[in-house]
Amino acid sequence: MKEVFKNFYKNNFVFKGKEKLSKLAIIFIVLLDLFVFSILQMGVDFQVKVLNSPYNSYNSTCKNIVTSSKIESLNSYYYTNENRYKYNTIQKENISSKCKEVISLIDNVKKEHSIKELRKTKRLINKELASVNTQINFYRQNYNTSLFENIQTQNKEELNSEVKDKYNNYLAKRKELNTKINQIDKNFASSKSVKKLSSYINENKELIKEDYKAKVKAYEVKKDLITLAFLLPLLLVSFFAMKKYMLKENYILYIIAKNVLVIVSIPTVVSFISLVYTLLPKVFFEKLMRFFANLEIPFVVYYFALAVLVVVFTFIIIRVQKKYKESNSQFQNTSMSKIESYNKSICNNCNNKINYETMNFCPNCQNKIRVKCKACGDMTVDSLKYCSSCGEEHN
Repeated sequence: MKEVFKNFYKNNFVFKGKEKLSKLAIIFIVLLDLFVFSILQMGVDFQVKVLNSPYNSYNSTCKNIVTSSKIESLNSYYYTNENRYKYNTIQKENISSKCKEVISLIDNVKKEHSIKELRKTKRLINKELASVNTQINFYRQNYNTSLFENIQTQNKEELNSEVKDKYNNYLAKRKELNTKINQIDKNFASSKSVKKLSSYINENKELIKEDYKAKVKAYEVKKDLITLAFLLPLLLVSFFAMKKYMLKENYILYIIAKNVLVIVSIPTVVSFISLVYTLLPKVFFEKLMRFFANLEIPFVVYYFALAVLVVVFTFIIIRVQKKYKESNSQFQNTSMSKIESYNKSICNNCNNKINYETMNFCPNCQNKIRVKCKACGDMTVDSLKYCSSCGEEHN
């Protein structure tokens, strides 16, 4: 299996020439990559938008109340005002039956109570309560200081009684304000509409959560499948174009096709990994995380992740370097390499300076430089396809 993948990579992804790109060409190729990637993202987004999202079936109004730990609290209804979560006709058609019931019950709560006015009243009371608490803290911290500053002008007993009366009045005021806040909360929590909503959510919370979880999973699977269906034809076209131009030794078109292939491969691989992760059971990962949590040394998880990354990237770097060395060794046998070596008057095998007109062998590595043409008998360059004297193919 290893040899199959190795040969596949060697035959389809290794260009054996050594042509170089100009800086301007590289800039335009990078720009092409950016444009291709941007268009791919827009295409994927367009394809995904046709799906019925679970976020339409379970909008924020429904989710906020269902996941709230304090349904009886006014704060739980702060983000459920009609202007913020006024869903359109399409969303209204797609919304789940249970969420429709939840929203209907929320509407009943808002009909029975003016959420905005109740919150405004509580804010004013809390503001007054903060002022009272400031005065109470002042008297607690500065009681003796106040006495000593005024000891010369008033009787100590009278002064002591005056300060204590003020302090006790503030305590009474705080108690009164707290009672008002508690009464507002109690009246709201004990109202018929809130109790009915709370009862419905308590009975259906787990069902709603499970249904939402199932819809999210199905949505993620569909999204990844649609993305792959959109990207795979582009991936195949760019792959075969790259292979075609590699065989023709057309370096520029090969590079362009290969860059497009790489750019298309990025979202394709991401979508494939996402699909596999969505479909795989999470039991192993949950047990692994629970194991580290029970050890009470969560930093070990980061050590583990770091070790995995180092191993994976080390393997990739070694393989890339090995392929680079192999491609260099294969380069000397390509026609493009031989032509380039001839034009530069260097040995195709060791890069030693030689003379193709007079030398038959490289004096450094014994590489054969010239051979006798079978057609005319004259000496010609071995690495070139045609004889320099008669023009016949000799190799």
